[in-house]
Amino acid sequence: MKEKIFNRVGGALLLLLLFCGISGATMYVDFKPGGVLTAVNKEQICYYWNGDPSTAKDGGRTLSNDKLFNIDQNVVGKPTLSYPDSNYTFWSGLAPYQNSIDINIRLWNTSFNTVGGYYTDLKPFNNDPTKAPPILTFDLAYKYMKADTGIPVITQYVESTTYNYESDTTSGTVTFSSRQPENNDKMTVEISQSNWTVDGTEKGWQAGSSLTLDLASLSSGAHTLSVKHKNPWDNISSSSADVSYTVGAGGGFGGKVTITWQLTKLTGSTGINTFAIPFVTNEVSSPIIDTINNASLDANSDGTITVGELINDLNTQIGAQAVQVFGWFDSAQQKHVGLTSVIYTGGNIDTGVNGSKFTGAADAGSVLALPIIKNQPYQVTINKSGPYTLKGTVK
Repeated sequence: MKEKIFNRVGGALLLLLLFCGISGATMYVDFKPGGVLTAVNKEQICYYWNGDPSTAKDGGRTLSNDKLFNIDQNVVGKPTLSYPDSNYTFWSGLAPYQNSIDINIRLWNTSFNTVGGYYTDLKPFNNDPTKAPPILTFDLAYKYMKADTGIPVITQYVESTTYNYESDTTSGTVTFSSRQPENNDKMTVEISQSNWTVDGTEKGWQAGSSLTLDLASLSSGAHTLSVKHKNPWDNISSSSADVSYTVGAGGGFGGKVTITWQLTKLTGSTGINTFAIPFVTNEVSSPIIDTINNASLDANSDGTITVGELINDLNTQIGAQAVQVFGWFDSAQQKHVGLTSVIYTGGNIDTGVNGSKFTGAADAGSVLALPIIKNQPYQVTINKSGPYTLKGTVK
């Protein structure tokens, strides 16, 4: 996965006590003032039964200024919200909730729906009357402010890719993220929906502030993106600044990927290892790079990486004359091909009559000249352990 970067806070503690009865349930919520929260009144607390519209613009069932209340469900068909020290009923006529209590609460730092006011995320709570009452503590930190939507900022993209060796296919997605600017108190406008434009085409309004695209749907080359935001009150922002995105530029789909193989030679073992190279091996524009030495394996820059070039690079990374045997099974011709014994003279692979031993070809030189094939399993015998790292193009 590759990631690129383009470019809270007063709090209140909510202690939730859930008490269960045989015929119903009682819920007590105790707001503990703290931080910027100096008083709790009915305009600050928005309360929603499960299923009530509960965006920030929805007032819900606003509470009283008492800091302790309960929901009494013992009256079948007429659950009420009341106060423990009085008979006052805040409202009645709600649908009965005999088996559970589902409640969502949002807290404002001032009266509900006040322009410039701060509010928290919506907090869901659930009580199961068949279980012992839990004691839940929540940090209700103010996060959003009610204000017109500012100009969005596209912050990053994340490429996620999968390469399938069996089918030789690559699939993946790219996800773009955006945000609203913050004020001096680190508050931001809540984004209820976003409308992204890709190469001049709008994607339409969708929930949240991100956009995910199938990489297969994007052509190679650069793409231009921008985004508009909508807040819970349906106020629409201006478009963000354009950003440019190129498929694979971050090292994901169709881009450069680095792989390290740990080749092993244990004491008393033969040092046989098997590996396959998933990179493009026959394009001048997509060279395979030895990242340790920052050099292309295609020494002749002819678009073909040969067996000889690969063996030389293995020796460069792991150690001089480390490769003792190199070969593979040619499934098309149903035969083994390779060097069964690599002999070095003057530091170079000896392809003479008395030099390296071979199989499946006319001579050792012919084996070294054969091209490396993408995803072909190769077997190499080495005389010392070491990592082998390459960077190449997957597509």
